[in-house]
Amino acid sequence: MVVDDLGRAFFGGGDPSILSNFNESIPPGPGNMPNFAFLMHVDTATGQTQVVADRMTFPNGAVVTPDGKTLIGAETFGFRLTAFDIQDDSTLANRRIWADLGVPPDGIRLDQDGCAWVAAIY
Repeated sequence: MVVDDLGRAFFGGGDPSILSNFNESIPPGPGNMPNFAFLMHVDTATGQTQVVADRMTFPNGAVVTPDGKTLIGAETFGFRLTAFDIQDDSTLANRRIWADLGVPPDGIRLDQDGCAWVAAIY
């Protein structure tokens, strides 16, 4: 979960069976991928949640850039970081690959300069 300076909270989610068709003993790829998951927004005033991004490949960490305009999510089984523009109503738009890592990211953080740091699984 990440909460930005305006109090907007975003978190990854999915059906508990997300890994039901994934064989951890072989590398992920065609024919061996987990079920899709999603990113959610929770309104901290009302507790209401909404899906703001679907078809995520195991979201495993998110950050909001210092200007509060972009959310970057780590997609473990997509081997990438995916960016979205954060809209005024807390929905996400303009989905794009922010970094194609070639390895599965396992979490993400931004430092004080806004540089992304990602743990990578080899």
